[in-house]
Parts: sequence; C-alpha cells; structure tokens
Amino acid sequence: MSIRQLGGTPIPCDLRGATIQVVAIAGKTIDGRPESEQKKNDKGLPLWSVDAFVTFMTGELGTMSVTIPSAQKPTVLGPARLEGLKVGQWISDSGRSGGLYWQATAVYAAKGGE
Repeated sequence: MSIRQLGGTPIPCDLRGATIQVVAIAGKTIDGRPESEQKKNDKGLPLWSVDAFVTFMTGELGTMSVTIPSAQKPTVLGPARLEGLKVGQWISDSGRSGGLYWQATAVYAAKGGE
C-alpha cells in the first residue's frame, strides 16, 4: 500500500500537560520489514519510530508513533518529552484508509514535573 500526505505540511502540535511514556523505539524501514534498509530524511539522517502511551490532561489515554530523525538511535524509555512535535494527515493511494502521523525533531527523558 502506498500512502501520501493529505493537506500539505504537518502543523505544530502542543501536548502541554500530557504525560508521554515511550515504550519502544525502532528504525523506520523502506518497506516496513525490520531487516530492510532504514529510511533517511532529506539531510541523510536515519528515521526512528518512537512508540508512546499518552495521558492527556483530561485523563484520556492514547497512543502515538512519532517519527524522529537522529544520527543515533534514541535511548529514551519511560517518561519523555517531544521537541518540535507536529501532526499531519495521510491517505492511501486507493483512498480507502488514512489517519494521522506524528513527527518531532527530538525526544528527551522528562525531568520531574514535565
């Protein structure tokens, strides 16, 4: 299945007050198979998929998978904060499926109260 962005570039997203718990990090690959070549951004940096649980200020729970460019695999697990978080929309070429995608410039361990 081939996908494309819908509605242009992703927009900034502020999750202030939300608690983010990183649970897994893996390299994004060209075809989604772990043994395949890792995707890179236009600057040649490897792309990483950071999976997290999110607890919003309202108490609602959610999950997110955030794409982050980094020369080295991020090592953050547990409480985290995302820098430069953006959200966009994607759609399959067939138009039968779609959803949101998340991007950030970096992930850091959260310090007390973040």
